[in-house]
Amino acid sequence: MAGTFEMDALYKRLTEVRAADHKRDALLDDLFRKMDDMQKTMDRNAFTLVLIDGDCTLFLNDLVKKGIHGGDAAAKLLRKAVFEYLRNDPHFKHDHKIIIRIYANLRGLTRTYIEKGILPNTTLFTEFVLGFNKAHPLCDFIDAGNHKEAADQKLKENLNLYVYNVHCKQIIFGGSADNGYASFLGSIYDTDISSRIKLLKGLPFAPEFTNILPKLQWTEFTDIFRSESLVDETQPKYYARQSMDPIKDQNKTTETTAPDSPPSINGHEGGTRLGRYQKDSDTDSDDVAIAPLGPVLTDLTNEAPPPAKEVEAALIASTNARLALKPEAIDFGSVKHDVELKLGLTSDYWGKNEQTEWFVKSKNIIKKAVEDWMDRTGNPPPKNATWLRQYFAPPPRQELPPPASHNSSSPERSVDPDKLINDIRAHRILVEDGIGHIARNNAYQRIDLPDTSAVPPYIVNGIRNREPRLCNSHYLLNCCNKDPCPYDHESQLSDEEFAALLNVSRGQVCLQGGACKNMYCIKGHMCPNGKNCKYGEKCRFARVHGMDTTVADQNWTR
Repeated sequence: MAGTFEMDALYKRLTEVRAADHKRDALLDDLFRKMDDMQKTMDRNAFTLVLIDGDCTLFLNDLVKKGIHGGDAAAKLLRKAVFEYLRNDPHFKHDHKIIIRIYANLRGLTRTYIEKGILPNTTLFTEFVLGFNKAHPLCDFIDAGNHKEAADQKLKENLNLYVYNVHCKQIIFGGSADNGYASFLGSIYDTDISSRIKLLKGLPFAPEFTNILPKLQWTEFTDIFRSESLVDETQPKYYARQSMDPIKDQNKTTETTAPDSPPSINGHEGGTRLGRYQKDSDTDSDDVAIAPLGPVLTDLTNEAPPPAKEVEAALIASTNARLALKPEAIDFGSVKHDVELKLGLTSDYWGKNEQTEWFVKSKNIIKKAVEDWMDRTGNPPPKNATWLRQYFAPPPRQELPPPASHNSSSPERSVDPDKLINDIRAHRILVEDGIGHIARNNAYQRIDLPDTSAVPPYIVNGIRNREPRLCNSHYLLNCCNKDPCPYDHESQLSDEEFAALLNVSRGQVCLQGGACKNMYCIKGHMCPNGKNCKYGEKCRFARVHGMDTTVADQNWTR
């Protein structure tokens, strides 16, 4: 009996195991089927995204001048170039969709084409954009708006959206001339996604790209996009145009010397030796030894001086080129010497005193070019830019109207002691908490004080989405240098709103990073969301998450 009972138990157990195995196999089959369906869905909707900043990645003039037909050709050429570039990539399949999105300030870009004589009217560029958009359903040339960094913001948000999208297999990113993209790409870079992001070079890479170029693949489509800035076509052809790119010029041979001429000290094969330039009263440092921006021109066909517009353009180009090589210093004499070489001018052209037109005018053009470069790149002013001393000194101590209650239009603010947040306006903080000091940790990383991560999110979002946008410099520094300023100066903010504005301002990554020495910098040097940032690795400050926020007294220094 015992044996029969034991056999029945074993048989029952065997039946249960077989049933469990069958159930497990059915479950595994179902899982594999679902995974296969999911993979097919992902593959069926897989795409490559081409994101381009149309303000600094410019189509060839020959395409733009053809209007609607040029736009159609540009879109088709670009799709073909992308396909040919990726066809041997293991992550790319021939049935992957190619989505092209170009963002640009169309009004500003059109105006530039007209001013430089490339297009006769606005209609032609409008037709070019129309032709591009009609060429293919997935080709879009989009107007980003007419305010500063409009295209930048849209491209960064698109990149953030798609970089972790499982359907997006590749991203080709075109914004080589903008330093801001280098900083942004560096903040999201990691080994998992680096193979999916490829850079598209149009205009020369901005200096900040130096650090990330070794980590990312890049290409260029020279039969579609310009490799140099737009040139004014209204000028007379009395001299040969030369590149204003000093980095490229250092690899070229000058055309005015014999083939067997000895190389010069500045690296130009057979080039003209660069001497010390005349110093200018607006600088207070020695001359910067940078190679000239092109060969000396001797084959002039017209002795007439160049038009003022051409001299101005050359001064601006030389200033930008020198700042790209050496951003910490600018020498007026060197810039003007570059222009002399470029346009075949003599030093007498600039005059000897302020009674001469170009003596003063050239200085003002260079100064404006430096200021535009600062606005465009976010870099601090060159140390010898003496006319910009306001950037190195505290802003003037002026009292702003007292912040108003959040729900009151009265200039007198009512304060709830239980909800009191200290007034965080930077021009007051720095005076109260120590003039000329920056909080740093033991690793010499800058600590952004005061901490604004506890500001209620609804207030931060309200400030971020406010129209018109608030002027950060006015409200936080009490010192706005823009005249006129496009942002709001008239509102009365509560203490919470001041804190929220500083939090929003710190969402912009400072290009100097933790080493920033600008006491009045209101950009971010650490994550403004604090230790519990919900964005994780997608946060643009991910690389400094977890940094030590303990202030080391010995490191309180400028």
